[in-house]
Amino acid sequence: SEDFEKIKNIKGHLLSFNNFVIADPDYDRSMDVVRNAQANNPGVTILFAIKVEAKSTSTPYVSLQNLSHDPEQGKLILFSIHSIFRINEIKHVE
Repeated sequence: SEDFEKIKNIKGHLLSFNNFVIADPDYDRSMDVVRNAQANNPGVTILFAIKVEAKSTSTPYVSLQNLSHDPEQGKLILFSIHSIFRINEIKHVE
């Protein structure tokens, strides 16, 4: 689509969110969320794969493993407001 072609032009650029970002390390569960969003939204749905190098990152994040009573939520990772990520790869997922 035309929207996806525009998004592909940001490869290599930095991306920042003005709110907290919750990430799920379970790819299949994340793809289920994406597919559900695509079914309910005519726009472009984006799934970010985030690679964190724990020993050399300046991006504040925390695992919710010991902070949640829900075992499913305990697998999530919370990134701080204004975290900055580099876009390394963009691909269309059917």
